[in-house]
Amino acid sequence: MVVDPTMRNFPDMRLHVYCVPGKGLKPAQASILCQRMAVLFENQGASVQTFIEDPALGGADAGLAPGTDETARAADLVLELEVEAVLKRSHPITYAMCWFSFSIVPMVRETTFTQRVVVRDASGFLLASDRYRGRLVERFGAGVWTGNWILDKFTREPEDRLTGEAASNDLSADLYGQLTQLVFNARLRREALQLQPVVDPAGRR
Repeated sequence: MVVDPTMRNFPDMRLHVYCVPGKGLKPAQASILCQRMAVLFENQGASVQTFIEDPALGGADAGLAPGTDETARAADLVLELEVEAVLKRSHPITYAMCWFSFSIVPMVRETTFTQRVVVRDASGFLLASDRYRGRLVERFGAGVWTGNWILDKFTREPEDRLTGEAASNDLSADLYGQLTQLVFNARLRREALQLQPVVDPAGRR
């Protein structure tokens, strides 16, 4: 089942979002990420609380210290976001060519990242997890910018444009769709587990 992130997929659901600062995610960036996650899921009907910390260190959500935090127990689901690795690589030859060509030849920079996503219930039980890997190739220079601007202005459809915020918006839309699907699947699993009868070792329900 493919979930549309523009619909009310999580009415009345209480969601805690942890954006974990680290080597690949500065505290300011983690704050922005959490703000965007809050908007994403609030638009889908959820009640969202955000935290800029590692739940393992805070001893709150994620079930890492079950029963020690009443706020954690109030959540239906806990979403943890952590950027595990960011690798940036520049191409010195393209920098030199850009300089000597007065930026007609673009300079090139690559960024690869890995993002870990975990969804748990308030007790810490793991419901869903995934890793998203991405690669960004950025080209800077008057020549490439002018060419793309002309194509965006006169040729490309709005969804195919590359200048302005188009590339960033495309990346965000893709990530938001994947996160929505993962949280939706976790919610379904949580509901299914709640419906299952408890069986003791003697076989009695």
